Amino acid sequence: MKLAIILALAASTNAFLAPLHPQRVNVELAAKKKKKKQVMSPSGDGVQATVLIEKADAAAADAIDLSKQAAALADDSAAKAAAKAAEEAEAEAAKAAAETAAKKAAADAAAAAEREKEAQAAAAAQKAKEEEAAREAESARLAAKAKAEAEAKAKAEEEARIAAEKEAARIAAEKKAAEEAAARGDLVLAAAEAAASWPPDAAIGPLQDALAKAAALGITDGNDVDAAKDAIAAAERIAALAAEGEGVQPRRKAAAKAAEEWQVARKVESLREEGEKVISQRAEGAQKLQAYVKETRASSIVGDWADADGMLCRLKADGTVLVPPSRGSGGAWKLTNEDGFGASVEITLALAQTTRNGVPAGNREHTLKGSISGSKMTGAVETLMFGSVASGDLDLTKM
Repeated sequence: MKLAIILALAASTNAFLAPLHPQRVNVELAAKKKKKKQVMSPSGDGVQATVLIEKADAAAADAIDLSKQAAALADDSAAKAAAKAAEEAEAEAAKAAAETAAKKAAADAAAAAEREKEAQAAAAAQKAKEEEAAREAESARLAAKAKAEAEAKAKAEEEARIAAEKEAARIAAEKKAAEEAAARGDLVLAAAEAAASWPPDAAIGPLQDALAKAAALGITDGNDVDAAKDAIAAAERIAALAAEGEGVQPRRKAAAKAAEEWQVARKVESLREEGEKVISQRAEGAQKLQAYVKETRASSIVGDWADADGMLCRLKADGTVLVPPSRGSGGAWKLTNEDGFGASVEITLALAQTTRNGVPAGNREHTLKGSISGSKMTGAVETLMFGSVASGDLDLTKM
């Protein structure tokens, strides 16, 4: 408002003084206008505050010049009033320009800070998005790797399990084949021994044992089984004929003839069966059979034997005999006869003796002569007593 009043006063003064100094006023106004035009040339938004200040300065300068010209023609009071008004206008214009420039600069700075903040937020969001994508990709890669490793491990374990099952099946098949071959060998051996045994019913037990062993392995048919069953039937017929009366000559002759026919039939059957086999197989089967018989015989001898009072002795494979201290002292044993799966042994040991009153009377050497069949040992016990040999029955059971 003050600036407008000053400008109006300057304009009226200029109009009053224009007739007196027309050239000087026009020159000065032209210079001011040229300067004002230069200041107002477009240079961007950043110089608007400076342009306002320069406008205010130009207006103030014009006012001062005008006031000076008026002061030369007017009285001193008018000149002083104009000068004071010009100074106040200049100060007010400078203050307004400074406030406008400060506000503009603050607004520009706030806008720039806001744009920088938005740019930083956008960059942070983009970085977080990229990191999240990277984490998801790494998680997917690790999951795929773990899945592939698990599948490979499961496949390897499955292959190992299948291989183990195949190997177990192969071993079981080989074992079963060996057991079946041994069982058939037992049938052949039992039938052969039955053909040469007398009385024929003595072969029934071994034949039945061989058939039971073969049946336990699933062997219930075949030439060997049929031959063993025929041998049992023949032996039973012979035993029945013998039971009807050995004193009757016809029956004895019939039994003898049946036995002879049975033996001949068995020999013919045996020869026929053996002739159908390859010689190498016969030799291998015989070796296995002999080894099996020997092993079975040895296992039937070695071990602990007991009488009615408990354990009596232990026969060891090296030929020594161990006796419990309460029963006496040890000794030795030897094989005296071999008969198929059975055997006869002679055992020498010292047995503890007591008086009639139960007082211990030391150990006395005894000789045990017995035949072993299965888990039984029967025979005689001999010892030297008062210069003569005393004997008694031997009946031991394998523990």
